[in-house]
Amino acid sequence: MSSPAAAAPAAATAPPVGDASLAGGALWALVLAGRLVTMDYDRLTTAHAGWSSNAGSVLGLLHQQGPVPAGALAARCGLRDSTVTGILDKLALQGLVHRGTDPDDRRRAVVELTAAGADQLESVFPVLERASAQIAGCLSAQEQDQLLLLLSKLVHARVPGAL
Repeated sequence: MSSPAAAAPAAATAPPVGDASLAGGALWALVLAGRLVTMDYDRLTTAHAGWSSNAGSVLGLLHQQGPVPAGALAARCGLRDSTVTGILDKLALQGLVHRGTDPDDRRRAVVELTAAGADQLESVFPVLERASAQIAGCLSAQEQDQLLLLLSKLVHARVPGAL
């Protein structure tokens, strides 16, 4: 039987996560949060569309940026070249992406989202919106804006043009 103290609501502030330096608690919290969100994202996209979060990253980037040189996809998605090659193979077989050549430089391959890929990606958006609202529900609107700003800054420092 639980005591009344055990049933008390959680504190309004975040629990401590180690020391306050980026190399300590903040970095650990960032890595853990990323893993937890990725697990949720994988579960939802696999259940709804049959593809992983990595495939979703590729599709989302193509949806957002249009045709992208194949060589730039891995860096912009934060994935290994070999991982992106495997993802593109699967997505192309499903008719979700098209590999072609750059009209300005025929030596360079470009990848673009097909209409079927855009349709499937857009069908996942409402599912991801609900999940995002649930995940970020513990943050105020101002905190969500601040988090997006800070995460975007970290990403752009490593991979310009990723978001």
